Amino acid sequence: MTSAALLIGVPKPKPSKIAGRTVEWPELHGVENDLAAVRSMLLQAVHPLDAMSIITLIEPRDTTAANINDQLDRCVGKLEPGDTFILMLDGHGYHTPDVDSDDGDGWDEVFISSTGEPILDDEFAARWAKTPRDVTIIGLVDTCFADTSGNWLDHPAKHLSKPALPVTIRTRDGAPRFFFSASLQEQDAYETDAAGQRRGVLSAALADVWSLTEGSRESYATLFGYAQQLAAYYDRRQTTRARFTGPELSSVVNRPPFSV
Repeated sequence: MTSAALLIGVPKPKPSKIAGRTVEWPELHGVENDLAAVRSMLLQAVHPLDAMSIITLIEPRDTTAANINDQLDRCVGKLEPGDTFILMLDGHGYHTPDVDSDDGDGWDEVFISSTGEPILDDEFAARWAKTPRDVTIIGLVDTCFADTSGNWLDHPAKHLSKPALPVTIRTRDGAPRFFFSASLQEQDAYETDAAGQRRGVLSAALADVWSLTEGSRESYATLFGYAQQLAAYYDRRQTTRARFTGPELSSVVNRPPFSV
């Protein structure tokens, strides 16, 4: 088995040149906490990854576009039938005019590397297309455009209603791919100080549900379904979305989350 996870966080990219203008990026203060929380969930899964199979990239020298692409190529190139690959992107997202007319809304979504160079959604999609069809890919994208013990006793995660299936967009054709994003294409994503710790809204919701909501670890459906509710509680300015491709929805969303 060559299952693996790649967790990528970019708190403060250099300015970007996008569509003929310079875009400055404010510093994000929760990225390190987000990556640590997701790594912890991966290690606590029912059938967890080996710690050596979880790669975390957060230092500016490690999150250049060239190094991100190199690490992705290495991870994806090793995947074998039956493997699971988990990818997290945490930082700044944006959009740029679509140059190859493959996006119906006329925009390509991008992830901003530490050097400010954008990595297009098309570049990620091209890699998924090269993997064996029975490799499962789970994506968490906490970006724009995609305590005390007393406080925790009455945390809202303890009062969430049983979730409906979280998938909001499904495509039956293709290999099993399940992507959970922090915001819609036209939306910003935000950070929250819930529980006295700076975190991205999506990452905070996943981590808090994982820790505090009974049943959240039973399946992706329960974890993501609960997390959608909690993310809306933390900040209603963004809307989480789950996308699934593949003919057998239940075979993926009913798995224990992050198990390999």
